[in-house]
Amino acid sequence: MKTKGYFSMIIISIITISVFSGCATPTSYAGAGNSAYQAETNSKVIYQPRVDENMSYEVAEKTFGNILSGKLGSIGIKYYGMPRINNFARLDDLIRIFAGSNQTHRYYNNKKELDYIRFSSVPVKDGIIDLSPQLHVPLKDLKKEIKVEKGPGDYSNVVNAGLISFHFDKPDTAYKLADMLFTIKSLDQKNKIKDEENLARFETLAADYRALSIKPSMSEGQRKVIVQANTLNQKKDYPGTIDLYLKAIELDPVSYPEAYFNLALLYAQIERYHKAIFHMKQYMMLVPQARDARSAQDKIYEWEILDAGEIKHL
Repeated sequence: MKTKGYFSMIIISIITISVFSGCATPTSYAGAGNSAYQAETNSKVIYQPRVDENMSYEVAEKTFGNILSGKLGSIGIKYYGMPRINNFARLDDLIRIFAGSNQTHRYYNNKKELDYIRFSSVPVKDGIIDLSPQLHVPLKDLKKEIKVEKGPGDYSNVVNAGLISFHFDKPDTAYKLADMLFTIKSLDQKNKIKDEENLARFETLAADYRALSIKPSMSEGQRKVIVQANTLNQKKDYPGTIDLYLKAIELDPVSYPEAYFNLALLYAQIERYHKAIFHMKQYMMLVPQARDARSAQDKIYEWEILDAGEIKHL
């Protein structure tokens, strides 16, 4: 984490992944295409999702999160990223993996294999589905070929999204979630194009900043926001920290270039690699001769391959 003076505290909690004795470290897994998914039931497709052209990415993601919040009833979820969850799962494994989650019931098939887990609610924030404090699934890891199928049992309306399937008792809820997820995946590509356009505009601002012989200093209001951001970061509230850093650059987009470096690392922490690349490029536009310019560019190379999905976290 790029820091200056007081802000050195943010280095430790972003770059270092803390491992506490006796506690499971939160982990993201990727497993679309897992054999367990390939062998899934030959259910009949009953609904093909549609993109809501009038909806923004942020609203679609919020609506998706509201559905998983349990306001429309409990949700059944099957996760394909870890084979031992799909097969007969040992109780101690399930207790460890889903400790702290809002699960209410586990359903097994006639082969005594875990079919799916029902949750009262599942938190979704900043592109991450938190199945439990130990198991985080980025929305970007879900495939775009989303479909709603008819399966067996009470929760028979199944939204298949590759890495996860979502099970609902009400078909309308399944259709709505499928539409929102399909809209999110479709708008994500549009946002990447928009970010490239924003970078081109930012270059003009960066050029004016580089030409200044005396650089602007940070205001007291901006300093307050950054101090508060660092406080949330120490508590590992990365989405909250991101929100405050975004507020800081809204107050002044050039007085603290390190904010863009920090934003990049924060977005990488929650596996939003495209946003990490975007903000690191902004940092390098402002201070191309920075001592850490080489390592900053190497981070971009690293995040590009992760954003493309060519490396899977197991």
